[in-house]
Amino acid sequence: MRTAKTLRQQHGFTLIELMMVVAVIGLLASMAIPRYQDYINRARVVEAFTLSAPVREAVADYYIHRGRFPEDNREAALIDAEDIRGHNVAAMAVEEGAIHVRIELGEEQKTLSLRPSIPVAYPPVELLSWVCGHAPSLEGMQTYGEDRTDLDDQMLPPVCRSDFAPE
Repeated sequence: MRTAKTLRQQHGFTLIELMMVVAVIGLLASMAIPRYQDYINRARVVEAFTLSAPVREAVADYYIHRGRFPEDNREAALIDAEDIRGHNVAAMAVEEGAIHVRIELGEEQKTLSLRPSIPVAYPPVELLSWVCGHAPSLEGMQTYGEDRTDLDDQMLPPVCRSDFAPE
């Protein structure tokens, strides 16, 4: 039988202390997991933007040589939309010059649109830029194609957000 003196000499954590540690870990995990998921989804959107570079180049080349934008992937000399894939990209479709990138975000798919924009000045300048997502068209530029972006603003890179204001 143990005496009171030997019980005081034993070292370890009490049940209350262990429960507090578990509660703190649970609280930290409940805050970190959603932020991590948002980070992963934003990285998927950036991957889509990066993978679209060759498609943007094909659309720009078509415009430079023909003075108009291609109607679809075939006219832009690209493979079918569903065949342009990445780790998180399901397809890239060209429609009237705009590029619609279908992104796999877990179990759902969302779209990011990249639309070509050219200056409206005369004489015409062979300058072509891209407006992505919900970003507004720049002043003095004509943007072509439809914006089908259905991603929330916080998922988009800053230059693709509706509140983007270039300096």
